[in-house]
Amino acid sequence: MSSKFIGDLASQRRILLDQPITSKKKTLDRLAEILHHDLWGADEDFSHSKLQDAFIAREKLGSTALEHGVAIPHCRVKACDRPMIALITLQKPIPFEASNGMEVNLICGLVVPEEANQEHLDILASLVQLLGVNESRDAIRNAKSPSEVHALLKTAPLK
Repeated sequence: MSSKFIGDLASQRRILLDQPITSKKKTLDRLAEILHHDLWGADEDFSHSKLQDAFIAREKLGSTALEHGVAIPHCRVKACDRPMIALITLQKPIPFEASNGMEVNLICGLVVPEEANQEHLDILASLVQLLGVNESRDAIRNAKSPSEVHALLKTAPLK
């Protein structure tokens, strides 16, 4: 893996704080929209709705919601050429079909190339480790700007 820190896969533009999004579907749509823009721009051969469909297909296998109000929607996409992360915090927690019934308000979306099996797992493990720490979650949720969150992500190592 060429990236060394979670922040290498993110950008301040893909960090949205205190969003008024009210549903899982709208959250997945927003993740797909911002990731699509940075991965493919205006490429009509792979629309943002196809990326949203990939997130939804993965969610149908089982919710990506974890404990502590966190979800990590993720998917592998053939048209993707590099791993990329987007992060959203919500004004109010929303249902995310978690097995424990908990709602989420911190969502970290991940898209990776289709053939990147091990890299996908390594990035997920790194995200779970980071977001499993109370201090990290609190810092993200209490951040006043995307640059604060990005600075934290730039110090979080990838496996």
